[in-house]
Amino acid sequence: MALSGNLDKKIEKKLIRKLQKQFDYKQVTYIFDNETATLSGLYPFLVNFMNLLGLKNILTSNVQLERKGRLYSNTDMFHTLVDSIIFDIERIENIGLLNHTLCQKIRGFKDIPHAQTARDYLKTFVLENIEELLLANKEMLSKVQKYAGHQEVTLLSDTHVTTVYGDQECAEVVYNPKKHGRPSFQPKVAFLHQTGWLVNFRLWRWKKHF
Repeated sequence: MALSGNLDKKIEKKLIRKLQKQFDYKQVTYIFDNETATLSGLYPFLVNFMNLLGLKNILTSNVQLERKGRLYSNTDMFHTLVDSIIFDIERIENIGLLNHTLCQKIRGFKDIPHAQTARDYLKTFVLENIEELLLANKEMLSKVQKYAGHQEVTLLSDTHVTTVYGDQECAEVVYNPKKHGRPSFQPKVAFLHQTGWLVNFRLWRWKKHF
């Protein structure tokens, strides 16, 4: 395990011992049979990494959601949705597939939230919360840079138009080069090529292409 070259060697060793003690899951065995691994195969390490960054505190301090009668915290709901992406669960109706031993053991969940609970959670988000998530993401990137040190990176952008099916999110008929006259969005996403880390994004629905 190696951290930033900017850290003093003694401080780095002390930090590594602290991390190993804090994030070593004694009851989880890691076995790899080749040199590649999917996101789901790296799941325990991803959870460790999110804990290392202090994701819970970052979300709590940056994102303010108004929810009533909640059984799960905002952080628990966020982690559940992240896990659904990691395990390639495309439809929210199937979120119950996360009710297996690994997720429960790693996350410490007794039960995975019901699909309707996840829908209600997403409905609480307003535009201000999206901006708050971007601030939280900026803080996480700063922490990553602290551990990884200064590096040369390649910044990529994605502006492809996404066609909307059904009555979704107030979508409008806008510029769509492939399916003319269809309700669409144009996400503008900037991310790091080497790691896929999100840098910034905006969701446009302009009627003209630019």
